Amino acid sequence: MLIEDILAIYINDHDKLMRFINWVIDEVQNSLKDAERPRVLLALTQINLYHRMLECLLYRMQNLIALSRDQESQALQGTIVPDQARTAELIRKVKSDIKKLTEKYEDRMDKHYMLFLFQIYQYVDGVKATCEKLNLRLQLLNFYISQNLPDRVLEVCKGTGIQMASIAAHN
Repeated sequence: MLIEDILAIYINDHDKLMRFINWVIDEVQNSLKDAERPRVLLALTQINLYHRMLECLLYRMQNLIALSRDQESQALQGTIVPDQARTAELIRKVKSDIKKLTEKYEDRMDKHYMLFLFQIYQYVDGVKATCEKLNLRLQLLNFYISQNLPDRVLEVCKGTGIQMASIAAHN
């Protein structure tokens, strides 16, 4: 039985899915020598568990941001929304978890696939960090343009010395 078969059990419960993936990663990390880990993980699963964990965190972030927007809307309408501070704290925690995951397992994660996930979930901080690591300035610039983030576009142009002529040449 592969881990993918077990993951299907948790399809509707991301919290339990994340706990299970964490458990597998921790067990492999703590119980095996460095040289044995890749072989054992490959025997257990055909998927990259670090990528799956990142996707779970991004999915949670997306849901929390949607909840936060709903709470802000309700607050603007005069409805008392007691959970706004809790939601903001959860968003900060998930951001921190994403950063820890990508830093701790950076050598085990495909950066291009990470960038793909960050773009799908529109996670600006992740897109920025990954594009900078991969030296993909124009891709970062295009992402900011597509997300209508003019201040970030200007930041990239100033920070990298991109000239307007070189931008026009790529379009």
